[in-house]
Amino acid sequence: MKFKPFLPTFFEITGVTNPERAPGRDLRRGKKSVRNVCEEDNEDGIINQHVKLLSRWRTNHMLNALTETLTNMNVVSAVTSTIFIILLGFFLRRKGIFSDSLGKTLSKVVLTVALPALAFNSFMQPIDPVTLRQGINVLIWGIAIYIILILVTPLLYFKADKDKQTVLSVLTTFGSTTFFGIPIVGAVWGAKGVMYSSIFNIGYRIFLYSYAYIKLSGLKLEKKNVKTMLLNPIVIATFLGLFLWLLQTAAPQVTVPAADATGKMVTVAFYRIDQTAVWLFKPLSYLAALASPLAWLAIGVTLGSVTFKDAATDKTSWYYSFNKVVLVPLLTWSCCSC
Repeated sequence: MKFKPFLPTFFEITGVTNPERAPGRDLRRGKKSVRNVCEEDNEDGIINQHVKLLSRWRTNHMLNALTETLTNMNVVSAVTSTIFIILLGFFLRRKGIFSDSLGKTLSKVVLTVALPALAFNSFMQPIDPVTLRQGINVLIWGIAIYIILILVTPLLYFKADKDKQTVLSVLTTFGSTTFFGIPIVGAVWGAKGVMYSSIFNIGYRIFLYSYAYIKLSGLKLEKKNVKTMLLNPIVIATFLGLFLWLLQTAAPQVTVPAADATGKMVTVAFYRIDQTAVWLFKPLSYLAALASPLAWLAIGVTLGSVTFKDAATDKTSWYYSFNKVVLVPLLTWSCCSC
């Protein structure tokens, strides 16, 4: 199997399909040919030109991706829905219609019921070599990125005292990907997006319930603490769904009418409840649909209980926000683009 690099080659960027007709004719003949090219062109050399073209390609690629994202109506509608519902929760909390305890109650419902249902249902999909390969890549990158963030983020707060550095670095590394991110992914990319984000979040959960838990609590990774981590409903739903998704081709198969409008006969694993037990899949879907609005309402209620004046005048809050919103996404994008 030949390895195809992620970045395009020099000939792909310049549009030269025949290397024999490229400047210098044949770059594969050795160092002498490359040196001749540099001398003939009287420029920085073909290597520098290659680097410049790659840099330009990366910039254009990022700008195109940003443009496509900002003009995607699914993304725009998901963002506006998020803002409107958060503002609704904020307004109702400030008016006293929602109490402070309601935010905590909504959060518990989301974390123990809605998000587990959303994570589990997202794995009720067929598997093929393409999705399997993409899932493995997402899992590897998810673990690698969190390792990089764990190593890098403490350096951002080297001037702070030890306790403050620990808290800020952990908060910078571990975002609200479960509570806030996955509902938005589901609103934009549907079940498959939730599936990939749940796989990506495996690395998040591994380090959140080990590294972050130990750092912030001061506890040791003892048996009783590990048991508490593993019995988290979202962890159970994610790993159960992942194993069922991976093993479905080896499980006993049944042939049933498709659950969609076509009604064609499909052969699936017996536990693919989206096809074999729609009566069970539908209630879970309704519970999963609660994740986004309830999470956003809970965020609004929480914000409604915060004094913005104190937060806005705290320089540490601004520095932390910049690292979280700007530096971490840039670092993640840079790692994925390498």
